[in-house]
Amino acid sequence: MGNALRHCLRKSLFVLVGMFMLMPYSAPALAQVDQAVAAADLRVAPDLPIDLEADSFDFDHDAQKVRANGNVVVTYGPFQLTSEQLVYDIPADRIEAVGTVTLTDTNNNVITAERILLEDRLSRGLIQTIKIELANEAWMAADRAERESIERAVLYNAAFSTCQVCEENPDPLWQIRAKRIIHDNNAKDIIYRDAYFDFMGVPLLWVPYFRHADPSVDRRTGFLLPGFSSTDELGAAVEVPFYWELAPHRDMTITPVFSTKELGMLKLQYRERFNTGQLRLDGSVTHVDERDDFGNEIGGKETRGHFFGEGAWTIGDTQRIGFDAQRATDDTYLRRFDFSNQETLTSRLFYDYLNALDHLYVEALGFQGLRQIDDQDETPIILPSIDFHMESGVDGWGGRFFGDVGILGLYRKEGIDMARGHATAGWHVPYVLPLGSRLQVTAKLRLDGYLVHDDPNAPVNASSFEPYGRAEPMLTFDWRMPFIRTEGNFTQIVEPIILGVLAPYDGTSKEVPNEDSQSFEFDASNLFDDNRFNGLDLMESGPRLALGAQWTANWDDDKQMSVMVGQNFRPRRLHYLAATTGLRETTSDYVGKLDLALGDKLSFQHRVRLDRSSFSARRQEVTLHADYDFVDAQISYLQLDRTLTVAGAADREELRADMRVPVYGFWSIRGSVHEDLTNNGGGIRREASVIYEDECFYFEAGLRRKFARDRDIKPSTSFTVRMRLTGITSNEND
Repeated sequence: MGNALRHCLRKSLFVLVGMFMLMPYSAPALAQVDQAVAAADLRVAPDLPIDLEADSFDFDHDAQKVRANGNVVVTYGPFQLTSEQLVYDIPADRIEAVGTVTLTDTNNNVITAERILLEDRLSRGLIQTIKIELANEAWMAADRAERESIERAVLYNAAFSTCQVCEENPDPLWQIRAKRIIHDNNAKDIIYRDAYFDFMGVPLLWVPYFRHADPSVDRRTGFLLPGFSSTDELGAAVEVPFYWELAPHRDMTITPVFSTKELGMLKLQYRERFNTGQLRLDGSVTHVDERDDFGNEIGGKETRGHFFGEGAWTIGDTQRIGFDAQRATDDTYLRRFDFSNQETLTSRLFYDYLNALDHLYVEALGFQGLRQIDDQDETPIILPSIDFHMESGVDGWGGRFFGDVGILGLYRKEGIDMARGHATAGWHVPYVLPLGSRLQVTAKLRLDGYLVHDDPNAPVNASSFEPYGRAEPMLTFDWRMPFIRTEGNFTQIVEPIILGVLAPYDGTSKEVPNEDSQSFEFDASNLFDDNRFNGLDLMESGPRLALGAQWTANWDDDKQMSVMVGQNFRPRRLHYLAATTGLRETTSDYVGKLDLALGDKLSFQHRVRLDRSSFSARRQEVTLHADYDFVDAQISYLQLDRTLTVAGAADREELRADMRVPVYGFWSIRGSVHEDLTNNGGGIRREASVIYEDECFYFEAGLRRKFARDRDIKPSTSFTVRMRLTGITSNEND
């Protein structure tokens, strides 16, 4: 008889777990139970023995009933059932557990009930006064739960929430109550009948009928959570996104936007996953009042919009192809409608091959400038850009041979056209010298060839293709000598560094147009590079010497501080560099950096360039990030004194700060500023918001002021309100 009881208990536990699996939890809650049960079914063999413990056992021969009384514990694989009494009615094939009945699984989900009844070959069941406490702190409670069939379960007088409750605070911040909650496992639907949405104990919304997809369904066609905003320029606006599941690997989101001051907008997003890659397309279109460069309506209508796309696919283990597409109908559309603050849109096609030490990269590039000074006819198209890097294995001397080959084609409707080819061959070898110093020697030869069309600086005929060429041999010596000292858990490393370069002075020609080295900055990151330009058109020529030292300290396993300073020297000045670059003279400006990390709580970085004569700061970049219980903040400061680029960019001095500070309980305030600190500057963006966030509810009310003025873009103020009920709502479409 004990074996019969154990066999029935085994079946009853599977049925009981199945009942709970069918109940309408929230998406994360039910998904967690589903996964736990599915995993348990795989781990628990059908013939696994059941452990049954109780204070006493009774067998009624006449009624054919078995009773387990007092501290009943049934263990079956990862599941454990406890109750005060368990009765097995053999003729009726019925099991009844009474008292405080609990079921615990391996994910620490705890189900509590006053009475559980399983009958009719265990295909039907009844649970009274049930509460489910999930490991993710979500819970459900009901007067009773009934399993009507394998595919259908019903909870009566039920409630669901993710808010924590206790004796001092028995009412959750929010909950959903319903007279009946039905789970149709065949249709994968959760259905609510006569439902109330309560907030702080007050019913805010009643609906006679409410339905959503079974949480086991990852995606389903339907409306998503709407969004709300209000701005000076566009007025009040509401977004109503509609999600369309086209296939398990393909979907689309269609979002109409309605505003009070402009005609509506339509946003579209398409996503698709492939076995070897993914594709994403985003776009928008609107038909609005036409405006002049001062933002005034001029009586007509115009269609405005944008298109962004990206895709990448792998071919085997070594190859990848893809594209990026970015286009807008006009210069100010993206900023006016808060899509992006980009000043240049870049589109490209690419092919990437990487195998061991060989790397081939091919791309075609197109650009759209969004500044008022940009002329699209003078904006280049790059077709093609091919770069191939190869490197040998280690030879008998301990060195490696390397080579680079590249081709570039650049075209404009108006202005210079150019074709460029380059090739570099070299060899580098590292040495460990006596006393532990390290020396790396590199010898290389670079060859460049150009064909230039429509060059106004051409000595003969600007409309013809003029060939130019140059060769640059180079020999570099990179020497470092680390000194290490350890005292307890404190370690210091002092490392002097010397970079010597031997090269001729004829590496850069005035006839070569400068297309890819317009922006140039001399700082600590490129002090020990043999060529400090970020492109190939300009080349740093002549012999030179870079001297510097770095000090690093490590302590308490997660704390580190590093300081580096250095300077560059050369026999004579480089005439083709602007004086403000800091590298033109025989003695360069000083460059340095400071990095400090105190675990994951505090980090600080400072990059600086000091004038070689006055020691005044010509370039500074400071970043501070603090993440403590009392504040979460990131502050950055950028200062570019005078013109520090070959292209002649204007002075810059900016401050950015983002901070969130707890105020009381679950309340906090968040602030953000972006300021232009130059003489003619001012505010760029300021934001402030009040936030309430606990384990089950998120609320944010924020105010934002943008000061930008560019043609039809004027300074504007916006107000937003965002809410999220954790576990049942989300603003993201994953």
